[in-house]
Amino acid sequence: MGKVANAKLDHKVRDCNKWRKLNTTEKATYGSTLEGSSGQVNDLVNEMSCITRCSSDRFHRTVEKLSNEKRLAINAIGFGNVSSLSCTRLHRQLCHFLIQKFNPDTSSIELHGNVIRISADEFGRVMGLKHTGEDVQLDRPVEDEKVKQLVKSFGGNGKRVLVKGLAEQLEKCENANEDFKVRFVMFALGTVLCPISSPSVTEKYLTFLTISGKIETKNWADHGFNFLCEGVRSFKAKKVA
Repeated sequence: MGKVANAKLDHKVRDCNKWRKLNTTEKATYGSTLEGSSGQVNDLVNEMSCITRCSSDRFHRTVEKLSNEKRLAINAIGFGNVSSLSCTRLHRQLCHFLIQKFNPDTSSIELHGNVIRISADEFGRVMGLKHTGEDVQLDRPVEDEKVKQLVKSFGGNGKRVLVKGLAEQLEKCENANEDFKVRFVMFALGTVLCPISSPSVTEKYLTFLTISGKIETKNWADHGFNFLCEGVRSFKAKKVA
């Protein structure tokens, strides 16, 4: 997303936050000044409240620049199909519609009166991830000094690694070694698989990603699907998702 688009998005976010703080009378008045009914303003607020840091365009642009050697390395760790994702635009209205229809507690979506069950297996097929392996656990405290140093070397900010820095580093990596693989997985998590409200990735992934061969052993489909369900659950509970 470019600087202009980001500026427009931030402006709309501020407007939505102001709207939520208004009382009923103020909302009605504010709505009329925008040459529309308060219902139309509510629709805008609902749509814009579905804001995500998912950045499929940045992911696609970065992967497009990678060499064949790096693409082969990505295939080797089981993320080859993820790197082939060609979606460059997120349709926010559609996302908001699907979120409203999705029940994270029953892992199902209701469309036209039909209830469709969705599992980590479907998530894996759509996102190109295998649905086998060990659970991804992020409850382990980060005490390893090596991990802390890695966060800094990855362009980290405190306890998080910035997505922007990861994108730049992926292009600069001279070869497709273990260091490159770790950076790619972190980048994929921060842009399309498990994006959070800030453009960054938690350092906790590094507690196991830095162990050679560990990336391939994890069940990324299950982790991504659980992350999605929790995000929808939080969004519906009016928390920051």
